[in-house]
This record gives sequence, C-alpha cells and structure tokens, in this order.
Amino acid sequence: MVQFHIQSDSDIPASTQLYNQILFAIASRQFPPGHRLPSTRQLAMQTGLHRNTISKVYRQLEEAGVVDAQAGSGIYVRDPIQDGGAKVKSPVLDQHPEAYKVVQQSLDDL
Repeated sequence: MVQFHIQSDSDIPASTQLYNQILFAIASRQFPPGHRLPSTRQLAMQTGLHRNTISKVYRQLEEAGVVDAQAGSGIYVRDPIQDGGAKVKSPVLDQHPEAYKVVQQSLDDL
C-alpha cells in the first residue's frame, strides 16, 4: 500500500498535500487505472486526517476527472483509454498543452 505522509508543520494545507500525493501515485501508476483507492477510514488511520477531509479530497479528484466514485463499492482510478482518451482537467495543462505529451511520454518511458 502506498504510504501518504502529511507534514503538520507545513504551510501547505493537509488536504492539498494529500490531493497532490494521490495525484502523484496515480500519475506514476502506483495506482493504475481501475485501482480502488483506500477507504476514508484507512486513510484517516494512516494520515491522522479527519475522514471529512479525505472525503473532500476524493470529491476534488472526482471533479478533476481522475477517479470515479461507485456507490457502495469505493473510489476507483479512471481509465483514460476507456473514457475515450479524456484528459485530466488541469489549469497547468490548459496553459501548457505540450506538457501533457511530455508527461505521458516520460511515464511511458519509465
């Protein structure tokens, strides 16, 4: 299981730290498409964050198009190929469209 670490003394909010770490785990394929993310209870125990904070992060990931919530089943990493090649919504990628290609190529090379 991927270990997430929240730095309580950081200027970066805990929810942002977790969001970024989950995004990295997905982008680096530690959580491949179709992978079920840990439950809010599991992540609360691991990180010390409140379950509501983790739920907020999961909602943000869903809004960004990175994961799908399946009622009664869990949160799963989306498969961009099955989604018709849909890209993750990102303001950085909107500003720098070539960045997506560079990131994808780098991940494929790994």
